[in-house]
Amino acid sequence: MLGKTKRYLEVTRVLLKYNLIPELYRDLRTNYISNPECTCTYDLENRQTAVKLREAFEELGPTFIKMGQTMSKRPDFVPQPYIIGNTEI
Repeated sequence: MLGKTKRYLEVTRVLLKYNLIPELYRDLRTNYISNPECTCTYDLENRQTAVKLREAFEELGPTFIKMGQTMSKRPDFVPQPYIIGNTEI
């Protein structure tokens, strides 16, 4: 029981470290459809959050990395800037 609580606290600490809770809530609740190139201002802001999410997943370990890989294959679940990658930032 204590081990699970420590892991929950670790995950929460990392999400707070990258300020992801409010940013993800805002990004995932927006009914915005981006263009495929993701060139507008809103998409550029999403890319910065996507980078933070990738860094948080890397810090949290292999399970979260696999979860991120799975999410990247679901354009119906996450916004386009999260799917196209972070190579241009």
